[in-house]
Amino acid sequence: MPYATTEVARNHLSRIWDGASTAVLGRRNAEGFLAYWPMVADDQNADPRDRAYAKWLVDAEKVVTTGARTTAASRRGTARRGAIPFDVAAFTRAGSCLRDP
Repeated sequence: MPYATTEVARNHLSRIWDGASTAVLGRRNAEGFLAYWPMVADDQNADPRDRAYAKWLVDAEKVVTTGARTTAASRRGTARRGAIPFDVAAFTRAGSCLRDP
């Protein structure tokens, strides 16, 4: 994913995850992110900003919204059927730490 490791992407990712405990992703994004970033977390040659984001994503609670009837479980992940705005509102009311970029 060369576009994920550009200076623009690194700056954007640094702003959105700092201080957050939960990643809210659609199913397709989750499939791509969770296939790519865990390898970066373990790569000693990766840019330190990339490794920091990757480690955060691996360790963060993940809410994956999906219209599918089933979804594969991921480490620290919860599958939620339905639209993202409803899930974000529910998790905000429940006291999860969600932060606007």
